Amino acid sequence: MLNSLLFTGHLTAHKIFTSEMTSEINAAILTRASTYPDLKGGALRNKVVAELWERADHEVWEEKAINHISYLKPSKTANALSS
Repeated sequence: MLNSLLFTGHLTAHKIFTSEMTSEINAAILTRASTYPDLKGGALRNKVVAELWERADHEVWEEKAINHISYLKPSKTANALSS
């Protein structure tokens, strides 16, 4: 049970989205910076990520999260932790 909590509690569809969409997020930050002149750094990034996530197909990202969790079976995570 500990192995499941360790990995599944920290891996969400949204986190996979932000990880895999880094280039798109960075490009959107550049194009939207003038739209939100009061936002800088992390605030602008968070706004852009929220906008992109709102338009994203959440089912696709949830499936990726489920597939990743399925890959991390307890025996594999136990082996990884003991290495």
